[in-house]
Amino acid sequence: MHSPLLLALGLSTLVSGSPLHVTQADPCATISNTTWLKPSEIHSCLSYFPFNATLRDNIVDVLSKTFDQFHTSTKFHLNMLEPFKDVTIDILGELQRIKQSTYSSDFELHQDVSRTIKRLGDGHAGYANYCYDSLFVTYLPFPLAILAQPGNEDVQNIHIVPEASEIAMKEFGGGALKIWHSALGRNLSDFDSARIVSINGKDPWYMVDAYAAVSGGYQSKTT
Repeated sequence: MHSPLLLALGLSTLVSGSPLHVTQADPCATISNTTWLKPSEIHSCLSYFPFNATLRDNIVDVLSKTFDQFHTSTKFHLNMLEPFKDVTIDILGELQRIKQSTYSSDFELHQDVSRTIKRLGDGHAGYANYCYDSLFVTYLPFPLAILAQPGNEDVQNIHIVPEASEIAMKEFGGGALKIWHSALGRNLSDFDSARIVSINGKDPWYMVDAYAAVSGGYQSKTT
């Protein structure tokens, strides 16, 4: 029997790099020599750097000129026909929206730019800021899959894969599992095959679609 599970994303994060500038008030200083961290600690570090309107304008101007002159996505993504409606986007218009926006941090600006361009679903269109991208790597022990209800394949739900704990052990080793066990207060095997009923308080189907739209790793649903 599948047990319901309220899944909160981001149990632990593995640091693959460290900040270059450390000051006493810098939240990055407290994590610079640490391996496993809470997502909130990572976010505090990345959000430490202030928003700069001049930098925002430069980023938008360069990207706008690049898309306008060198990329076909600018035009045909304006009105995508079925069955590709989900990747319709006015990328130049979105960049101008960003230029008119104010952000709480430089990282928040980066997230908006990065996710906006990824909405094209085009592997030939990308944006990277190496102050943030690939600086930290997030590992989660709960790979998800769509599983059919036994005896009724028309009823499908999102589940943690049945082999999740076995995969985590093989990929990350016992040291990582101890950290996850401590955070959860339970063994990872307790969650194998669990049905996901909510992710961060929202419907799991909505959350999966929302992530896929801005992850940069998926094409339109019918491709």
